[in-house]
Amino acid sequence: MAAAGSSVQEGAAREIFVFGPFRLDAEQRRIERNGEQVQLSARALDILLTLIRRAGTVVSKSDLMASAWPDSSADENSLRVHIAALRKALGDGNAGVRYLTTVSGQGYCFVGSISRTDQAQPEPSSPPYVHNLPAHPRQMVGREQTIREISERLRGQRFVTVVGPGGIGKTTAVISVGYAMLAEFAGQVHFVSLGETCDAALVPAVAAASLGLPARSTDPSAGLAALLRGRRMLLILDCCEHV
Repeated sequence: MAAAGSSVQEGAAREIFVFGPFRLDAEQRRIERNGEQVQLSARALDILLTLIRRAGTVVSKSDLMASAWPDSSADENSLRVHIAALRKALGDGNAGVRYLTTVSGQGYCFVGSISRTDQAQPEPSSPPYVHNLPAHPRQMVGREQTIREISERLRGQRFVTVVGPGGIGKTTAVISVGYAMLAEFAGQVHFVSLGETCDAALVPAVAAASLGLPARSTDPSAGLAALLRGRRMLLILDCCEHV
């Protein structure tokens, strides 16, 4: 359970970290996932704050133990227990998402992408993202690396093609990527299935319908372009090779 800290005076600056679907308020000692509070022990939260404040650098085990147990001694086993609890609470490693990494013989490092804001007033809780992704695949054995690689390519390229023989699970993998990147695209992830579209001329209409644009008798391409032009969006075109 997140520990209660000292109250913050109204109007005072607040240190807030945002990563993936999580929002961590350092002063209030509260972490939320899509607006829902995540239960963490006080020591696990101290460890997480230390790692996030030094994100991208390896924090030694001794430094982490000093931050979580400043007035008492602790052994490395206690640290490992709290690191394991953190990973479980953050879903670290699920669907290729990675926040914490272990550096053998040295310590731990926070490797997630973080944005930081200092706000005078608390933000309202964000509602769950609305998207049209198919149900999240529950059985993804041995695909974590594939999901991670596709996600990394999407961070550096505007267009990524996933190819391979039929039946190997390409659609399952890209749906998982969509879920993994929902927060990075602020919920703007849309799935367009073209498996039953035989005419390439119909692709704009199918895409427009998937994005919620009103049906038009004329070519919807102009409206589709106008909608997409000012947005940062992950658009997944499934089974598109024949059109």
